[in-house]
Amino acid sequence: MTSLRDLEPILLCRQLEAMSARFSAFRRGLRHSPASIDPFLGKEFPGRSHLRFVEALPEHDPLRSQLLRWTYFLLDARIQVPWESHEADLLYRRTHNVKEPLEGRFTLADLTRLALDGSQGQPADWWRQRGRFEAELSDHRRQLFYRREEVAERAVFGNIAGFWNPLLETAEPQDLAELVLRKTRDAAESQWDAGFAEFVEAAQARDAAEGWPGRLAPDSLRELFGDSLLFRGVNVELGTLPQRMNPMSFVRAAYMLGSSLSRSLSAQDLPFVIARDPHDLPGKRMGELFGLWAMSETFQRRALKLSPSQAKESSRWLRRAHVAYVRLLAVKVIARELGRTKALSEKWGSLSFTVFREELPPSAALSRFEVPDDSAARLVAHLSAVAWSAGLMESYDEDWYMNPRAQEQLREEARRPAFSRIPMTECEAGLEFVKKQSR
Repeated sequence: MTSLRDLEPILLCRQLEAMSARFSAFRRGLRHSPASIDPFLGKEFPGRSHLRFVEALPEHDPLRSQLLRWTYFLLDARIQVPWESHEADLLYRRTHNVKEPLEGRFTLADLTRLALDGSQGQPADWWRQRGRFEAELSDHRRQLFYRREEVAERAVFGNIAGFWNPLLETAEPQDLAELVLRKTRDAAESQWDAGFAEFVEAAQARDAAEGWPGRLAPDSLRELFGDSLLFRGVNVELGTLPQRMNPMSFVRAAYMLGSSLSRSLSAQDLPFVIARDPHDLPGKRMGELFGLWAMSETFQRRALKLSPSQAKESSRWLRRAHVAYVRLLAVKVIARELGRTKALSEKWGSLSFTVFREELPPSAALSRFEVPDDSAARLVAHLSAVAWSAGLMESYDEDWYMNPRAQEQLREEARRPAFSRIPMTECEAGLEFVKKQSR
């Protein structure tokens, strides 16, 4: 590794790009096998000295702010590697003895899959079994949040909450999340019964099963989304696609396709730290846009070849699932914020009852579903994509995705420098559109 005496911004940028690629590959692999190689090669790169180097750059240096974000992000990632590895072990490798609905030893990931599948016992029974073993994962994740706070303090990085905040100006993600829960409450209470299992069932849109391919694979996904201008000259790397379980499996795959396309299209002639952001807000936003297209009535007719009446009925179930999804994104933001303090145990019961109409135990707060550090970015990206989709429909009609001019617009959007914040007003506009569609 280059010494600080020889370091300059462009060289640091290249080193951060290489380390980012290693770390991303490490994270992807954790689901499949225990970590065997430290992606940071046992070296203290990046470290506090690199942060100080970037902070000392002139304020007018065009790389300074993004170098600072990437250096801190990877510094924290390097320190948390053992903790992320252990979390994956708790989720994917540690087994637990279960006697019903089926007898055997299952990981937490297995229990989630069986609850979602629903073909080998009632989902509620599987969720109850999972609840018996969640405490250690929840405690581990809470400690990891505390560790991230400690890393920021020791690195003298400043406001860690601001680093994870994807909203412009003084807007706070928790305020947006609470607004989402208020605005979608009536739709949720009128469209599915109380209880966590009922919430999850609504979120899967099983009744919108017509027309989807018999398997979920890169070729069938590419066929659904068309060999259009969007993918011209682009090598899209999808990784492991979701298991085909319900219509929302295809929506999640669509998200992966859109976010991967965004990364593949990012400008190659810009420095890495300018073309990409650690939280990948542009990629998340493009992914959510693809997911929204997959849930649209127009997609049901054009891509799945459903009749108008079938498409209308299918879209009704998908809109219900969309409301559940937005509410889940919101509760993750709030749980993530509460997880940074000691208030989580006190407030989780009322929060879970607000969202699921069932009070879940404190052990479920950070373990019943993933609560990533970038939860706020995921909510903001989704609501921004809803507003973006509405704008595309206004400009190019409801089949905007099939329009070459819209496709070129998306390509141009992906080639711009990465952004890390979005106006609150844009998210509010997206939320109003969600509310309107859910009626």
